[in-house]
Amino acid sequence: KLRTFGPGFIEPVIRLTETWDSFSLFKIGSEKQHLKIVLDNGLGVLKWNDADLFDEINSSNKIEVLGKVDVSEFMGNISVNIIGDSIRCVE
Repeated sequence: KLRTFGPGFIEPVIRLTETWDSFSLFKIGSEKQHLKIVLDNGLGVLKWNDADLFDEINSSNKIEVLGKVDVSEFMGNISVNIIGDSIRCVE
C-alpha cells in the first residue's frame, strides 16, 4: 500500500488514530525525555523529546499520530517504527 517508496521518491506520511485500549505508553531515554507507544499489533511509535505529553496522552481516550516509517536498531534488536512528527489527543 505504500508503493512506491525508495530512492528518489517522497517518504509517505502515515496517520494513525488509536483508542487507549489499543496501545501502551512509555517514557524512554536516559532522562525519560522520549515517548514510545506500542500498539497491540506490536508496531512502535517513537516521539523524540516530547515526554511532557505523557499525562495528556495517558488520560486521553483517542490519539492521532502523524509520522514516517523507519527501521530502528537498539541493542541489536531491529524493529519497524513510526517516527512521530506530531501526536495529538482527539477525544
